[in-house]
Order: sequence, then structure tokens, then C-alpha cells
Amino acid sequence: MAENPAPAQKCEVRKQRQTLVDQQVFIITNGNLLYTASKNCWEVQSLYQEKLHIALKAKFGYTIRPANPAKEDKGHGLISNLLPKR
Repeated sequence: MAENPAPAQKCEVRKQRQTLVDQQVFIITNGNLLYTASKNCWEVQSLYQEKLHIALKAKFGYTIRPANPAKEDKGHGLISNLLPKR
């Protein structure tokens, strides 16, 4: 009889909790796990975020705050990896 595989290890990452000020909302930009796809799509995504920011500010007085800001070294601000770096 085959042995059961070892249980998966939990990856626990403790990040500093981000907080918002009044009339501010997080925007989460889910990307593609392929680097080139995320980099190529970033221009359109950042334009969308700017339009969303303008609309929320004009209609409700709210501003947006990226939950995962753009990283210059990556060339985009989309979520690109769900696993922590070790």
C-alpha cells in the first residue's frame, strides 16, 4: 500500500496591517502570474485606477489606496505571486 504524502507545510507570513483614513478605499489589483502579462497589462490597469479614483472622488469624496502599490523593479502593481519569498 502506498504511503500518504507528507502534509503540506503552512506558509505563515506576518505583514504589517495596513489601515485606511476616512473616505479612503483599498483597491486590489489581481494580476496574472505570468510576469510579461502583468507588465503588459499594467498601463491599462493604471489608467482604470485613475478613472476610478476620479469618479469616487467626484461622486462620493473618496480616494483610493492601492493595497499592493506598483513596484518599479517589477514594472507593475498587480498581484504577481501568492506565495511569500523565502
